[in-house]
Amino acid sequence: MKMAAESTTIGLRCGKQYFDLPPAERKPKALSHYPETLSTNTCDSWTEHLPSFRDSQRN
Repeated sequence: MKMAAESTTIGLRCGKQYFDLPPAERKPKALSHYPETLSTNTCDSWTEHLPSFRDSQRN
């Protein structure tokens, strides 16, 4: 999940840390708390999950 950053020149931030928490524990923080996305607008944290997700969609 990518989160738009309103107050910076970086367009998107990675929200994986936020969504890793159970919903009842999620508290939004300043966007500067979340890591910047890569130049491809992807979160580095999610990269390791992409191949297995793509493979599961082929079946």
